[in-house]
Amino acid sequence: MKKILIIFGLCVFLSLQFSCKYVQKYLPGKHESAFNGQVLQQLVQSAFEGNQEANDTLGKLFDYTLPKVKSYNSVIIDSVTVRPHARYYYVLLEFSNPLYNRFAVYDSAGAVRMIDKSLNGYLKAMKYGDELTTMLTVTENFKSKDVINLTRINFYFLSKDTVTQALRTFIVFNDSIKQMYQTFRGFSHNKLMASLSTNSNNYFQKSENVYLFDSSKTRFVTEYTAFDDSVYSCVIMKKGKYSPYQIVDKKSALISAGMTPSVDSVQKYNNVQNKKAGFSLNLPATGWKIKKDVYISTKKKMIKGTIYANDDQGAKFSVIELKPVEVAENFVDYELKETLKKFYTVRCTDKIEVHRSYFRYFEIAFLEKKFLVIFEAPKISYQKYGDSYETIMSSFSIDN
Repeated sequence: MKKILIIFGLCVFLSLQFSCKYVQKYLPGKHESAFNGQVLQQLVQSAFEGNQEANDTLGKLFDYTLPKVKSYNSVIIDSVTVRPHARYYYVLLEFSNPLYNRFAVYDSAGAVRMIDKSLNGYLKAMKYGDELTTMLTVTENFKSKDVINLTRINFYFLSKDTVTQALRTFIVFNDSIKQMYQTFRGFSHNKLMASLSTNSNNYFQKSENVYLFDSSKTRFVTEYTAFDDSVYSCVIMKKGKYSPYQIVDKKSALISAGMTPSVDSVQKYNNVQNKKAGFSLNLPATGWKIKKDVYISTKKKMIKGTIYANDDQGAKFSVIELKPVEVAENFVDYELKETLKKFYTVRCTDKIEVHRSYFRYFEIAFLEKKFLVIFEAPKISYQKYGDSYETIMSSFSIDN
C-alpha cells in the first residue's frame, strides 16, 4: 500500500542493471574515458550499489547513513546544451520513500553543479530553451493530509557557469471540493507567465501572474503570491484524522526509512503554546525557560514579547507579535530579503555574525497574524547545537 505523507508524497519502482566495468575507467585517478551520459549512468548504478568512490565522484549523491534500499521507482539520465558550447548532464531519481529522491546536475567534466534532495512524490523532468535561456523543470505530484492532491514545479536556471533553482511554486491544488490551477504558458530569458484559475467563489484578484528574473539572485520573483498563499492556507485549514505515515520532523523521517531513532539522534521536544498571542513552537524537554510579557530590545525599540532562553547555551528566541501593517524592518537594522514559502509567508535574513555570536531575524505571517522572531546564540553554541536551533525555528506554528 502506498504511504501518504503530509509533506512528502510517495512513489513506486523499476531497476536498471549496468556493469561497473566501464565506471572504473572514470573513477578518480582513472580518467581513461571522457565524461558522458553512459559514464554517468554507470556511476549512478555503481554508487547505488554501495561503491563509495563512485558516490564521492557524484558529490555524495546517495546518503549512506540511511538504510540501503533495494530498488528505485525510476531513473532518468539526459543531457542539455547551454549555448554556445556548455553541456550539462542530469539525473532524476525517484524512490518509494522521498527521503531518497534526487535531482543532480553535472558539467561536461563530471563535476557536480547542484543536487536537490527536497523533491516529493512522483517526479517528471523536462527541458526548455531558446537562444538566450536554458532551463530544466521537475514537477512533483504528491498528497498532503491524505486527501489533498498537490503538484509543484521547480525551475532550474542553467548558464555556462552556474546551475541554480530559480523558482519553486505550486501549480495544482485539488481536495475534491476546491480546485486551483496555475498554468505556465510561456517564458523568455527574463520572464515566466502563468494563468490562475479556481472553481471557488473566492476568485483570485488577478487571472495572470508574471515572474521576472532577478539576475542578482538568479531567481524568478513575483509580487503577487496569492496562489501559493492560498495553497498553504488551504492545507493548514484542512482538519480531520489522517494517516500516521507523516514526515514532519527528523524522528518521523528516520522512522519512514526503517530506522529506530535513538535518544542521541533525536532529542525529545515538547510543543509549547502561547494561546494569548496565538502561536506555538517545539522546545527540547529540558534546559529552556520561558519569559512572557517581557520587554525585548530590537535595536530600534523596546517592545513586549516572549523569550525562550537556554542560559547554559546562551541561546534565545524572542517572539514579538506585529500588527498586520508592520514589517520587521520597523524594528531591526537589517533588511529581510530572503522569502521562504512554506506553510506561511516567511521573510528572513541569513546568519549574521556580530562579535562572537550569530543572529537571525524572521518575519512570519499567516492571514491577519504576523510575528517577528529574533534568534541569537554564541558561535560556539551554534556549532554544537545548530541542528536543535533549526528544529525549534522550523516548528514555529501560527494558530488559525
